[in-house]
Amino acid sequence: MRDLFARLDPYGVGPASATTEPRKSPGPSVLSSASQVDPAHEAWVSGDTGLALRLYEERLARDPDDGVALHRIALIRAWGGEYDVAEAHLDHLLEVEPDNLDARVGRTRVWAWAGETDRALDALAEILEANPDHAGGLEARALFEAWAGRYEASLSSYDPLLSIAPDNGAARRQQAQVLSWASRFDASRAAYDSLLARDPNDVESRLGLANALTFSDELDGAIAEYDRILAASPEDVRALQGKGRALGWSNRLVEAEATYRRAVAVDGANVASLVGLAQILRWQDRNAAALEVLRTAEAIVPTNSDMREQLRGVDLALSPIARPSFVWEDDSDGNVMLTTTLAAGWHPTPRLEVRADAYRRLLEQGALDRSAMGVTVTASYQIEPGWTLSAGGGGSDSDVAGAATTAAYHFGVRSPARHPYTVGLGFASSALDATSALADRGVTTTGVTVDGRWTPASGWRVDASAGRTTFEGTQANDRTRGFLAINRQLGRGLALGGSMRAFSFEQDLTEGYFDPDFYGIAEITGRWAHDVRAWGLLLEVAPGMQKVTSAGDPAAAFRGSARVAYRFAPVKEVSLAWGYSTAGLQSFAPGASDYRYTALVTGASWVF
Repeated sequence: MRDLFARLDPYGVGPASATTEPRKSPGPSVLSSASQVDPAHEAWVSGDTGLALRLYEERLARDPDDGVALHRIALIRAWGGEYDVAEAHLDHLLEVEPDNLDARVGRTRVWAWAGETDRALDALAEILEANPDHAGGLEARALFEAWAGRYEASLSSYDPLLSIAPDNGAARRQQAQVLSWASRFDASRAAYDSLLARDPNDVESRLGLANALTFSDELDGAIAEYDRILAASPEDVRALQGKGRALGWSNRLVEAEATYRRAVAVDGANVASLVGLAQILRWQDRNAAALEVLRTAEAIVPTNSDMREQLRGVDLALSPIARPSFVWEDDSDGNVMLTTTLAAGWHPTPRLEVRADAYRRLLEQGALDRSAMGVTVTASYQIEPGWTLSAGGGGSDSDVAGAATTAAYHFGVRSPARHPYTVGLGFASSALDATSALADRGVTTTGVTVDGRWTPASGWRVDASAGRTTFEGTQANDRTRGFLAINRQLGRGLALGGSMRAFSFEQDLTEGYFDPDFYGIAEITGRWAHDVRAWGLLLEVAPGMQKVTSAGDPAAAFRGSARVAYRFAPVKEVSLAWGYSTAGLQSFAPGASDYRYTALVTGASWVF
């Protein structure tokens, strides 16, 4: 299978430049043996690298100076990451055939695949200075310049190459690919269209076109091209991989997973398919399932860079974490609150997360000083294909004379994140001790919440929730609430959205919490995030209109916040945050007609 060569070659250039014919302008040893059809050569041309390697090694055992065997074994070993072994074979070949230019170019390919692109280009410069018309050297130089990110230099190298070999379809495909890498998508598509006009059955060009469409964000067109290939060759691994990637970028995660699993079923040793599947699983928040797939890939090719990168991401997501934080709040009702929290999480197994949360609050309102503290432990377990079950318990206490410890508990279930929509159901009970008045009265809440998220298209997100909660103090009071938000990611770091939320209490009490018969607010939210090296800045503003009580008049409201963070390692950071709000609480007003509720929040957190 020729697609196997593209998998083994990290840059998509396999034997015969991934074409259906042997490489152009081979050295003397290649010509002498390629003209004689033998099983090793047939295995090489068909893409069966395992059989080709075994047969060529048998030939090499009989004749240690077999040039073709040395050359092709070296390339196969290099595609497998055995660069030192490959270079040793090519060095031996050049001792036997010092004028073999293909072997010299092959050695530069090994260096380039090993990441020594500049060394490879320096060696090619020497080769081309003496042999300016060597097609293999020109082709390699064009590719290496592209791998180094010097796309214009790469494209200029294709002109002399194609003037020498105008019918070199592989070089024209590579030129179209470099145009895509250079983000010249219209030119790349035109180049592929030209190749396909000559030969509509040119699978390599159709794969290249689909790939260019993917990276130009024409995902539907890319999927259609991959489907054309798969209609004729349902087991084409590269088409399955490309379609899986395009589906994933389209947020069609269920279809993307199924497509990658088809690719794995065709060739279970294809690390690129396994890595692609793991990425799709990670996008579904199924890190445990992704880890299982990556361990399989690691056993096949432990050094694969894409696999190692994905594995690092999963390991970070599953690693223990601790987050201490301090938040100071001051509002226009005279409340001063200083809250210290410590949250810690770890995974006893990849599918099981255990989280502990502890807090202590120092609360003041005039002459009323109180303190409160609490601890909860929650366990979450994920079952395939991504359902999450959670349960937790704990308690809280305060310094109020005679107050009993308040139990806290939580139960929840959430649907898999593999669909454009997710739904969660939770039932929880805990103390409501955010202010000194609430702690003094021993207010607790018990309620049920349903929430959901929908991502109808890339960059769009819709969030909604509804709940029914009972507040218990000196007497019970029921609250019904709802929330809806729509957000659009406009560009890098910038998002705009709108939201509405409302709630209603059945009774108007003096328990210390905000309990109007109706409260509603509509906001327009702007959010901007910007990173500079290890520093991160987040700004959010939310002007809006609110209505307090069913008889109240609409009035303006505003929220704003800022956060600065310094990241000293992946998922490890220290941050400072500030917030200001005029929305919400107005039930404790002293009666002045110009009273407006305001709150100022300052916080610091440390994640390690």
